Amino acid sequence: MGQGRFRRIFLCPNEDIRDYQGMSGLQQAIATIGQVIHFFLLLIGLRHQRFRRCITFYLYLLVSFISSIVISYLVSEKELRRQLYYLKEFLLDLIKIGMLIELNRNIFVFFPKVQRSNRALFGITGILFVVYAFALPAESKTWWGSLPFDLHSKVLQTTCLAYLMMVFSALYYRIEVATDYKFLLVGYLFSQLPVALGFAYVAIAGEAARNTVSLLNSLFFVLAMVVWTRVYWANDKDTDSPDIIGRGVDLPVSFRAPE
Repeated sequence: MGQGRFRRIFLCPNEDIRDYQGMSGLQQAIATIGQVIHFFLLLIGLRHQRFRRCITFYLYLLVSFISSIVISYLVSEKELRRQLYYLKEFLLDLIKIGMLIELNRNIFVFFPKVQRSNRALFGITGILFVVYAFALPAESKTWWGSLPFDLHSKVLQTTCLAYLMMVFSALYYRIEVATDYKFLLVGYLFSQLPVALGFAYVAIAGEAARNTVSLLNSLFFVLAMVVWTRVYWANDKDTDSPDIIGRGVDLPVSFRAPE
């Protein structure tokens, strides 16, 4: 297996598909760690059917792992590999949006008012995305300015904004959040925010910044997977009991924390 293909599988999943001339020792180490942890996450997600806590999250892990293997091992034609890469990323974008909706429902199950306000905020984010996409279109046909990659970067940035809105709503209303959901959100933002900011930086600095940003994004993604192990690898009693970060604003009396 060539080093270029190995790197495409386990480094930043949002990275552009192209040929590489080799990997540094640090990149090789990150790739190996990423391979092990990603596969480990898929296995422990089956433990006691913990994937049911957030099905879309497990689907995100599964699709990202399998699609990367298919692109790197089973497809040799460069242009087809690029097209499959774009298809993979847009599929993952849809899964992330589905995960946003599922988490909003699961986390705020006893808070219908907060659920509705979050859905309104998500709608506003969608409108901002449309304005963002039309107001700042791709400016050239370079690897960064390609329409699919430019659109994907904008989807990622606005999706991160929607996730931040949901997190801030939990903090603002001092909502009780279960341990696994808390670590899921922390890991997601820990992996996706650096990628979104990296896209924005490379769009300004140009391709010269690409390798450094790619390495940092990859490192953050691996660290996020370490955080995600806590989503599945937890004691049953700990996973089912919420971490209290405050009292509910619209809980029935029987569900409120004591005064």
